[in-house]
Amino acid sequence: MKKLSYILLIIFFAGVIFFSFEDFAIADVSCAGEGQSCITSPGYDAPEWLICCPGLTCKSDICQKASAITTKCPGTTCPAGQICIENPLCAESFEDLLNAIVNFIFWVALAIAPIMIMIAAFFLLTAAGNPQRVDKAKQIILWTVIGLAIILLAKGLISVLRQIIGVK
Repeated sequence: MKKLSYILLIIFFAGVIFFSFEDFAIADVSCAGEGQSCITSPGYDAPEWLICCPGLTCKSDICQKASAITTKCPGTTCPAGQICIENPLCAESFEDLLNAIVNFIFWVALAIAPIMIMIAAFFLLTAAGNPQRVDKAKQIILWTVIGLAIILLAKGLISVLRQIIGVK
C-alpha cells in the first residue's frame, strides 16, 4: 500500500511538472514586423503573426515604430530607444505622494479590520468560560473599531478640509 501511494505521488508530480512546463515550451513564433498588417486590439485567439513585434505599435492596422512608449501614469511617456524607470506611485508632487500613502494606509486598514474581528471572534468562541480570553477578545474588537474609526475619520477629515480650503 505504501509503494502504491509513492507511485501515485510520483505520477502526480510528474504530471504537474509536465503540464506546467507546457506554457514555457519554445515555439517558432513570429510577429508582425514594421509595415506589416496587425490587429489593433488582439484577442486571446489572435494569431501571433498579427501582433506587432516588440518596439512596434499597431496604428491603423499597420505595425509602426513607436515614437514614445506610454507608461501607466497618465501624461508620461518614455522616449523610443531609451530605458525608463517608471514612478510606481505616479506622484509628481509631495501632495500626490501624501495622497498615495494615505490611500494605501486606508485600504490596508479596511482589509485588516475584518480579519482582526474574526480573530477576536475566534478568541471569544474558544474562550470556554476563561475570563482572560473573553477580555482579550473584547479588547481586540474595541481597538479594531477605534482604529477603523480613526482611519475613516482621518480620510473624511482630509476630504472636508480640502473642500473648505478649495484644494483639488
